[in-house]
Amino acid sequence: MRYTVVAAWLDGKERSGRIVLQAAGRSRTIVVTRRALLNVDTPPRATEERLLQHLDSFCEMALAFIGDRQDDCETLLVTATDVRNRRKAEPVPEPLWTWQDQWGSWKQKGSRSRPGLV
Repeated sequence: MRYTVVAAWLDGKERSGRIVLQAAGRSRTIVVTRRALLNVDTPPRATEERLLQHLDSFCEMALAFIGDRQDDCETLLVTATDVRNRRKAEPVPEPLWTWQDQWGSWKQKGSRSRPGLV
């Protein structure tokens, strides 16, 4: 679904984000909880910078809830659970600090274990 962001800001009192967007000819408000802001990236921060940095992701998460339905939802909520579920769905690259030895065991680079010893 195509959308246009009208405004985005951090609510200083609740430390939650607000995004106003136009989608399917309607104005909708997305509330991004403080926990969602903390869980979206590391290190955890609930700042306006973090909200703006991940603005598209929050909009896509909220609009995925609506899908093709034309519900009367004017306010959508993005929670930490939504963020965690999205992160689980994304492919995770293999960390650069591990390697697999000839026996199929995963080791950290710099580990001192010798072959043949368990």
